[in-house]
Amino acid sequence: MRVSPSALWCLGGAVWDRKLRLLGDARMGSSNPVREAATPGGVARNVAHNLRQLGFAVELLSVWGDDAAGRALRASCRELGIGLHAAWNYTQGSVYSGIVSGNAPANGYFKSTLEGPDWLTGGSFGVEASVVAFLICASVGIWILIAAKRRGHIIAPAWKRSA
Repeated sequence: MRVSPSALWCLGGAVWDRKLRLLGDARMGSSNPVREAATPGGVARNVAHNLRQLGFAVELLSVWGDDAAGRALRASCRELGIGLHAAWNYTQGSVYSGIVSGNAPANGYFKSTLEGPDWLTGGSFGVEASVVAFLICASVGIWILIAAKRRGHIIAPAWKRSA
C-alpha cells in the first residue's frame, strides 16, 4: 500500500465493539439470554473512520490478529479507504521490551527502561499514559479540528442550524 505523505495518522486500538442487550428482565444468579451486535471499533479506528468520512486521507497504525475477526476488521477499514499499519504495540513491546497498556514487558530484542516521574514516563501503564503522549495527541486533535473547520467539515448541531 502506498502511503500518502499528507495523510493523517491514527495510532491505537482497532477492535470489535460488542454490545449485548438483555432479551428480558435480568435474573441475578442465573443465565440471562441476550442479543449481540458487533461493530468495528476501537478509539483509533473510530477516529480514523470519522476523519475519512470528513474527506481526510487517513492511515491507521494498529495491531490485530490474523484470524477471522482481524481479517474482517481490516476489510472494513479498507472499504472506507483507511490505510493500515501495525507497528506501535509490536515495536514498543516485542522490540524494545517496553510496557504496553499496563501489561508486563515482553522479552524483546532490546531491554529498555524508562526512568523519571510517572507523569513523564507513563509509569506502570507505559509511555502512552505520559503527559508527552497527551500533549502530542491533544496538539494533533486541535490541528485536525482547525483543518476540519477551515475545510467546512464542522457541522453545527441541529438546534443551531437554520431550517
